[in-house]
Amino acid sequence: MGQTINVAVEERVKSERMKNELITNVSHDLKTPLTAMINYISLMKNEDIQPDYIKDYIQVLDKRSQRLKVLIEDLFEASKIGSNNIELDIEKTDINQLLTQTLVEMEEYIGESKLEFIVNTP
Repeated sequence: MGQTINVAVEERVKSERMKNELITNVSHDLKTPLTAMINYISLMKNEDIQPDYIKDYIQVLDKRSQRLKVLIEDLFEASKIGSNNIELDIEKTDINQLLTQTLVEMEEYIGESKLEFIVNTP
């Protein structure tokens, strides 16, 4: 029975390792063409393209490709966390500064949401 448990544990560890390697490889394989697409989109944004609706298409492509990049990076990070292959760097943080930075970065989305944010920090 002990040997059966050891074999099951070894198989589980091997399976987890293979899963994490697959996620890492897929993430890398997706990031390579995505990076090229992002670079070409960036070049197109700098061109004087007519008609204007084409510029709108380029903006949509830019937003979607940036979102895909974030999703791929999140997938890779989740894989690292799942394999306990991540180092934590615990440090003190100024929560007021973090909140202010977040609000500035999300300003566009906050404006679009038509919500009123009331922030009262010391």
